[in-house]
Amino acid sequence: MQLRNRKVLGTEFGGGGSEVSGMVEDEDDSMRQVRRRAGSMEVGQSDASEGEQGSAEARGLGDKENKTQGRIPAPYSAWRVFLAWMVHLYTSSGLIVDFCAIHYIINRDFAMFCGLNWLAIIIDATDGTAARAVGVKKVIPTFDGASLDNIIDFITFSFLPSLAAMSFELVPRPAWFIVTVLPLLASCYQFCQTVAKTDQAFVGFPSYWNLVFFYMYLLRPPTWVILGIYILCTVLSFFPFHFVYPSRTSHWRRVTLFLGAIWAVMMMMPVILPAWHFSRHMLLGSLLYVVYYTVLSVYLHGRKFWWAKPS
Repeated sequence: MQLRNRKVLGTEFGGGGSEVSGMVEDEDDSMRQVRRRAGSMEVGQSDASEGEQGSAEARGLGDKENKTQGRIPAPYSAWRVFLAWMVHLYTSSGLIVDFCAIHYIINRDFAMFCGLNWLAIIIDATDGTAARAVGVKKVIPTFDGASLDNIIDFITFSFLPSLAAMSFELVPRPAWFIVTVLPLLASCYQFCQTVAKTDQAFVGFPSYWNLVFFYMYLLRPPTWVILGIYILCTVLSFFPFHFVYPSRTSHWRRVTLFLGAIWAVMMMMPVILPAWHFSRHMLLGSLLYVVYYTVLSVYLHGRKFWWAKPS
């Protein structure tokens, strides 16, 4: 019976057997294509997942590197940070001293102005040593102590002496421009120069306008001498001549600092002991240090730039 059915089927569908087999083959091909597409999609998904995983790992490594770069390698103790801020406060105290000195300039009290100005100079001369001892640049890298120091130095060495020259009437009124405005303009140029200092010297006149004013006021030379000295110092501010930097110039540094201490005391004698008979003699004697400073500056500048043998 089964055999007969097969034959019947064979006879009934004999002509269409090839068509059936063709349909089956087409169906098999389509199934293969579907499986290939599914396989390629799986491979793509796996590659994408691997890529996402790799990028996530890369991002993780990048975050770690950023965190490592932003991390402070060796945090400083609270005590050292406190000391660093105290050094900056000590530097800032020079501004407070200068502010008080304005009162005595207005009231024409030369002795008090001179004393306060010298106190500001002492603060300026000693804060650098304290800053290097504590290492303020490393402890507080976001605060620029050099800018603070320049602001106070401009007021101490340039602005207040110019104001005092006008208030104390150092020269007749028509000549005030030379002893007030010229020092301010020259100091603006000096303090804005990136090469105003080297590790060994000042480049150009180092804005010692307070010292110029002190000597001119105490010695009272003729007006033309005062104006000539002010003009000369102004010109030297724009000339790249190297002046001795007492705390940095290595040549004869100890001698320079020792003589500088004696010079400061001798120069202040007319202010400290105005009634003493030898006060003016001490003031004149202090000019020997000015001569020493000038000669040493000329010698060191000439040895480096004028007399140096070409290599």
